[in-house]
Amino acid sequence: MQNKVEKLKKEVDEGLELDENKIPYPSKYAFFNNKNEIIKTNFDKEELKELNRYLKGENFKSKYIYSQISLKDGICIIRYDIKAHFTSKYLNDLIPYPEILFIYVFFICFIFIALVIAINFGKKLKKELNPLKAATEKIINQNLDFEIKSSEVKEFNEVLISISNMKLALKESLQAKWKIEQEKKNQICLLAHDIKTPITIIKGNAELLNECKLCEEDREFIRYIINNADKIEKYVSILMDISKSESNEYELNENIRTDKLLEELKSELYVLCSLKNIRISIKFNYKTKSFISNKELLIRAIVNIMSNAVDYSPVKSEIEFIVNEADNMLVFTIRDCGKGFTESGLKNAKNQFYMESSERKVGEHYGMGLYIAEYVAKKHGGFVELRNREDKDGAEVSLWINIK
Repeated sequence: MQNKVEKLKKEVDEGLELDENKIPYPSKYAFFNNKNEIIKTNFDKEELKELNRYLKGENFKSKYIYSQISLKDGICIIRYDIKAHFTSKYLNDLIPYPEILFIYVFFICFIFIALVIAINFGKKLKKELNPLKAATEKIINQNLDFEIKSSEVKEFNEVLISISNMKLALKESLQAKWKIEQEKKNQICLLAHDIKTPITIIKGNAELLNECKLCEEDREFIRYIINNADKIEKYVSILMDISKSESNEYELNENIRTDKLLEELKSELYVLCSLKNIRISIKFNYKTKSFISNKELLIRAIVNIMSNAVDYSPVKSEIEFIVNEADNMLVFTIRDCGKGFTESGLKNAKNQFYMESSERKVGEHYGMGLYIAEYVAKKHGGFVELRNREDKDGAEVSLWINIK
């Protein structure tokens, strides 16, 4: 602005006729005649007070610069500042100080660039974290047969190497553990098989002795031998069931018709309930006609639940057998009219060898029925749910299996 005013001053000295249109915008001006009277001006009243002080030669502080141009018939006073301005009146009125606009633009650009950098860095970081995330997820799922991908970030690579070493150590540890467990199961199965032979001999000889002429006291002793031999046989059968169920002997590769399976389960339930004159209520509501499973394994699990329900039900009570389908799951529910589960039973009844009290030992499962059912349900991608009935006294056990 100062250069423009100086240039205008020089042009006037060379003979240019000065009028308000030639004064650079947004300068303020005032034309005076030879009598120091204002002819034209764009100063307001307050600004004129400061102008008069300038004309009187007073010393005062101002953010403006005053320049005087001599004319033929008077003088022209131009006031301007040294800040940047737009030459357009519209823009200057809209944004009086372009420096502020530049600061705003710079700040917005800075924020935008920082945001772009942060987003790109986040994407890059996420990409570099993918191998780490994939490795941890596979380890959580106990899938240890995989190769860990490398990362371009040195620190991430160090973590991935540590995870790889941990994976190898965990794999060796689990393999050793699985091997020991498998050997243990095989030994239990072999031991149970070996025990069956002497027990059969003891039981057979006791039955032969029972046919001989004996006093009543001797017969009582023989009955004790036979009864306890029966119990040992049941223990052995349970141990063999556990070993078989937890081994890989059972594969889920049979296409089972739902209606045929339910007919077999109904027959099993009728036989069990007939021993105590228990009524049976059956409610089926399903759509799936067939699914892949292991029939022997599934029937064993559900019959265990049924047998438990019969054991804990009073004579001439009622048992409900309900089958529903929900969320790609087939749900087998058995409801009895017994005393139901205790608080401890709800938490622990699915644990191996768990029995709530002496009165619950009347069954033949010795704390294994629900444990085996839970194992079978998990093998089918499901679970066993325990609760007490809300409508009356009794327990409710549901076995969920995935059928898709």
